[in-house]
Amino acid sequence: MLRLGVSLPALMQLLGHKQIRMTLRYLKVTQLDLHREFHLARQNAAQLLLVPILPLPQVLSATADLDGIQQALRATRHLLEMYRK
Repeated sequence: MLRLGVSLPALMQLLGHKQIRMTLRYLKVTQLDLHREFHLARQNAAQLLLVPILPLPQVLSATADLDGIQQALRATRHLLEMYRK
């Protein structure tokens, strides 16, 4: 039932167990289960952590002007603030 999507607490109640230890006695985690859970977690993380596009000045060169540098710093500060929250 767990492999079909029933949560562990729900399964515990369905089986009438008072403690989770009793339910865990009937579970066997296989290597396939571990692979599936790992890949699901990675997919969910990739969807939740979309990296915003950082606006940069149109022309980037070794001799960037002061306005371009300030704009890049403001955009970087804004991006870091978004991740901090």
